[in-house]
Amino acid sequence: MEIPFEIKWLYFIECGFYIHSVYATIYMDTKRKDFLVMLIHHFLTMTLIVVTYALRYQKVGVMVLFVHDITDILLEFTKCNVYLRKRNGKFYSIHEYLSNGFFIIFTLAWFVFRLYWFPLKILYTSTVVSVYEAVPRGAGLYTFLNALMWFLLGLNLYWFWFIIAFLYKVLFNKVGDLEDTRDYSDENEEDENKKKL
Repeated sequence: MEIPFEIKWLYFIECGFYIHSVYATIYMDTKRKDFLVMLIHHFLTMTLIVVTYALRYQKVGVMVLFVHDITDILLEFTKCNVYLRKRNGKFYSIHEYLSNGFFIIFTLAWFVFRLYWFPLKILYTSTVVSVYEAVPRGAGLYTFLNALMWFLLGLNLYWFWFIIAFLYKVLFNKVGDLEDTRDYSDENEEDENKKKL
């Protein structure tokens, strides 16, 4: 079936975003514990974009982008408020409340969109049941597409572990200042403290 013009633009914009994300992850971002996982995620997403576009599974591709991009927006809004809390020597409590509140919303959204709707509506319905009935059994890209989707679900579960660990620290005041649990600095500081003892 013909791909609508708006969906073509969405695909091109998303693919461009992930090409930039690969460059940014390698050359611009701070190296974190999940550096390699992040690179794999970006390459996997670009491959998913290309495969769903080539197979004309744009409905599946758009749904995958939708359920993943919703949480990315909430994450970036939360990060912005973390960075805006302290500026020009002042502390702005409104940004503290917004960052904490939206982090909780982000965690719930991650669970609902990436760990509930993605496997239930996209993996099961779109790729396991419906597509299997519509695609000839010998189509090799069908299996490849499903493998990519399942691998993406595994990455979502991997990152959810970091999110839950961080949420625990925030809810039980185990962290004085909001910091990324993926940073290496926490482990390095612990190692240095042990050496001092």
